Amino acid sequence: MTSDAQKPPSTPLGMQRLSSSDLSWNEKMPVVRELYARDLMRVDLQPTASDRAFEFDVWVKPFEGVSWARSIATPVTMLRTGEFLSDGDDDVYIATSSNGATIQLSDRDLDVSANDYFLVSKARAHRLVNHGSATSVLLQTKHADLARLLPGLEEAPVHVFSRNTPGLDLLFGYANAAVHSDVSSASVNILAARQLNELFASVLGAAPELTLTTRRAATLHAIKKSVAEQADNPDLRLTDLAFAHGVSPRYIQRLFEEAGESYSDYVRSTRLERARQLLRAQPTATVLQIALDSGFGDLTTFNRAFRRAFDMTPSEVRQAVRDVNGD
Repeated sequence: MTSDAQKPPSTPLGMQRLSSSDLSWNEKMPVVRELYARDLMRVDLQPTASDRAFEFDVWVKPFEGVSWARSIATPVTMLRTGEFLSDGDDDVYIATSSNGATIQLSDRDLDVSANDYFLVSKARAHRLVNHGSATSVLLQTKHADLARLLPGLEEAPVHVFSRNTPGLDLLFGYANAAVHSDVSSASVNILAARQLNELFASVLGAAPELTLTTRRAATLHAIKKSVAEQADNPDLRLTDLAFAHGVSPRYIQRLFEEAGESYSDYVRSTRLERARQLLRAQPTATVLQIALDSGFGDLTTFNRAFRRAFDMTPSEVRQAVRDVNGD
């Protein structure tokens, strides 16, 4: 019996279809990679077999801020890493695959059984490996729209849901009805998107671990530790930290904003505190050397930031230490 999530679609008003049967063998992968993967999903695709053997049918229906997609494809891996993570996209998607899948994260792998569901944030680096040729159905929406309905939602959620999770049948059943509707006005699309987001949020609300703040706090702590360990590196970049922690640069910025500070201010204050400690511990080092060893690229910037932070110049701090020591 075919579920609502897997029901083959016709081509009603507003639905877009892309099929390998309409393309030559050397067009198939470039076209689906550009139009579906990069434009809609902001990911890359890697077929398990050769490009020549890759076959697919994809149907897409956009609403207001919500997208529905259904695909039938030979084995393929979907990747969101590297260049894509820097785009600031934090949309989340929930999907199911008829043959199951594996979600490869930076710190663990999550196996998804056939016809179970999985939730992934595009603010998180991941690889989605489908287990063989499969039919997949996906709903994608904006994190901000879900967070308004579900305060405290994890910034970059990832989760596996049993197919029997309450609310999933209703969510995908409504989506199936909405995408097959021949009514396609702006007002109807806005209403459908609102109802889809409400149903989406109700499903996530049944998984309390997605709304716990402890995970965000642990991630922020780990990132701050990395900053402290690399503060002396003037080439420390937000993108490098994001890559190391398997998240997007925007995700890191939001973690700091939630804590009432900015990422750049934290890096600067960490470097300044390091400099103040070095001024006290290394009395023979020049101020320039202290600045460079603390991650600053030039003395003028260092002196200005130091005085603003501590209301003293580096030389005054050093002199205060000498006075205490009787030097």
